[in-house]
Amino acid sequence: CPSFPSCTSTNPHVSPAQLDWEKRVASIETLPGLVADLAAANLLEELLPKFGSPLTAQLSDLRSATVRAVCAVLAALIAHLGSGLAPLVPGVLPQLLKNHFVSVKAISNISSSTVLALMAAAPSQPAHDIIIAHCRDSHHQTRRGSVECLTQQLRSDATEPTGAAALQHALEKLGPLFGALQAVTADADAAVRTAAGKCFWALHAQRPNESGDFMAKLDPAQQKMLKRCQPK
Repeated sequence: CPSFPSCTSTNPHVSPAQLDWEKRVASIETLPGLVADLAAANLLEELLPKFGSPLTAQLSDLRSATVRAVCAVLAALIAHLGSGLAPLVPGVLPQLLKNHFVSVKAISNISSSTVLALMAAAPSQPAHDIIIAHCRDSHHQTRRGSVECLTQQLRSDATEPTGAAALQHALEKLGPLFGALQAVTADADAAVRTAAGKCFWALHAQRPNESGDFMAKLDPAQQKMLKRCQPK
């Protein structure tokens, strides 16, 4: 089985964004086969994170066909590896979150759905920490997408292994989580504030005492907004 670096860094079709996009898409579509080879050679855990850089290069190309191809490959890897894909997720997550604010809907929509799919199938603490950090991104679309991802984590089914893992990662560090919520509940964008309200109540369902204490310390306007978002 060839090593991952020899298949990417020396492959002219994968990483240089200026090359013909059809050739790059064709190479992207071969990655599931390469992953299968690496798994058969027991090299997957070691080399899977190295996929992050070349895939991020294609996600940042902002050609919709290329981004769709990467997201399709990630969907195939989710189906094949499930939670075993976790080592790769932190490598592609930042660019997928950046793509939320791209004006081309074909790019922003599929990037958003891919983030949610990755975090549902292959949660990890490093990936969760990236989501928390992007709650303070300069673009409101990325802030909203990050908060919506946190809400999904907090609503995970704890009876399922991946759901239990997602909840564990979300609740392990309450300080950063409450810090992010404090910022987004006061966000200048109304859609971000609404997303923050839903996230707060998802957290409240898991940690009611801590959430109540957090809410009591917010400004009256933020408290009022959260009460409006409370599930009926």
